[in-house]
Amino acid sequence: MNKWSGDMLKSPEAVATLTAQIRRALTEYADYIAGIRREAEAMWEANPPEEYGSAEAGWRHRRTVAAFRDIQGFMEDAARATFQLEARYRRNYHEVPARRRAAKEARVSRRLALPQSPAQPARSSSSRPSARPAARPAADESFLDLIQKKGRSA
Repeated sequence: MNKWSGDMLKSPEAVATLTAQIRRALTEYADYIAGIRREAEAMWEANPPEEYGSAEAGWRHRRTVAAFRDIQGFMEDAARATFQLEARYRRNYHEVPARRRAAKEARVSRRLALPQSPAQPARSSSSRPSARPAARPAADESFLDLIQKKGRSA
């Protein structure tokens, strides 16, 4: 089994798979918390504890349910943040560098197109191959499966 390293997140497919997997897990936890919250609300409304007065029972009920509501909200916010993670990664590691490479190649080609003086020899540009479009990973493929598959092919 491969050990974790940051190099595993070099491809957009790997990041998309990882964020989809995180999003799925967070959504499942949020649904689980929502179920507990619904049951707690129904239980407290149907069977208020006899040892508390109605005001104290209502206060305790709100305090208990509020914690579940907050946890559920945090899980849903975290799941939404995975979309930002994926977009930032794609933009910062693939789109921005591709634009910079294209601009550099345009500057170099413009420079080469200008008439050169005999004192200045033309420079050759060492350009990397252009970035290929990101393919979407299969929905059922996990992040670790994708990494293992890439490790075998490399």
